[in-house]
Amino acid sequence: MLDIKYIAIVLLIQLCISYAEHNNVFDYIIVGSGSAGAVIANRLSKPPTIKVLLLEAGELPPLASEVPFSPLNLAQTKYNWNFTSVPSKTIGQNLKNRQNNIVAGKALGGTTTLNYNLFVRGNKRDYDNWAKLGATGWDWNSVFPYFLKLEDNRDYRYVHNGYHGVGGNVVINTVPFHAPITEGYLKAAKEIGYDIGDFNAEPQAVFQPPQGTINRGARWGTLKAYINPVRGRRNLSILTSAFVHKILIHNNRAYGVKFEHHGKLYEAYAKQEVIVSAGVFNSPKLLMLSGIGPKRTLERFNIPVVVDLPVGSNFQEHPSTFGLFFGAKTVTYLSERITVDHYNEFLINGTGPLTTLGSLETIGFVNSKYNDEPDWPDIELLWFTLSAASDK
Repeated sequence: MLDIKYIAIVLLIQLCISYAEHNNVFDYIIVGSGSAGAVIANRLSKPPTIKVLLLEAGELPPLASEVPFSPLNLAQTKYNWNFTSVPSKTIGQNLKNRQNNIVAGKALGGTTTLNYNLFVRGNKRDYDNWAKLGATGWDWNSVFPYFLKLEDNRDYRYVHNGYHGVGGNVVINTVPFHAPITEGYLKAAKEIGYDIGDFNAEPQAVFQPPQGTINRGARWGTLKAYINPVRGRRNLSILTSAFVHKILIHNNRAYGVKFEHHGKLYEAYAKQEVIVSAGVFNSPKLLMLSGIGPKRTLERFNIPVVVDLPVGSNFQEHPSTFGLFFGAKTVTYLSERITVDHYNEFLINGTGPLTTLGSLETIGFVNSKYNDEPDWPDIELLWFTLSAASDK
């Protein structure tokens, strides 16, 4: 008769071996925890029987990211990928090597940890146009219900117009603080024929102090909106400092990923899908490193071609330029020092100048003389209040 203690030890060893063999197998693997990845992780892990792995190359964002007033403070840190554009012959004449610095968040929550928190949905005709060009399901009538679902708008001046939702994961508020000159901006807009309204409704060609993804004056990114509420789910594994090198593909099916974590390489396997949501730069890069991309580019870097696709082509950033700078006698918070009292006001009450969205006071959508569609404005104006010492 076998000793009961011996049998128990054997069973425990077998259990440990089984766990070691299968703890890297999931139903879904999600690469990137930004605006898309966080939502997907939240939704997919809702059924407790579905195992989900969320891989993020960055770490938890620091407390400094909570302050909307200074979104670019993290731009030169490890919480940004610190990409630069290639040298240009036509733009960036005042920049070193004529290269633009590009802000892309490298943290749990992605770029929502260091952006301007602006809540701007765009024009319905853009969505309808994408659908006409082949992006099935991206027409306005298809996406609008999801905008309503995500939104928890706390400003009832706008909620009742039928274009906003309440009770969603993403808290939306009108900024509680504005410099006195904001009233001047709005008055000037009226004088040239534009109404003060809601540019996330219709018509869009209006001016408005911006709404943002903030709650009690602090940043409300996808980390707070979608990841923090579900971090206790036993079927959701979240791994930070995990840089994905390659998607594992066999017989034209993605079955896992190879990733680096604290200097060591690991593999994880997906029974259902590998979901790439690593941002507009790293997503195409990862696809190409995995053999999915333009054949000529892949062969140049000796990457075996799995699928010849125009990955990464036609990439566009929103074109912009600095406009007019003018002085004003109105005292603004940026012509003074930010003091300890301002931080106390922010921490205790969620109010004061530190709640502003990077000192952006007003947004206006206008129609240029080249635009024949009055309800489809082609220019967005951003009015900042800056001081002579500002580096913005």
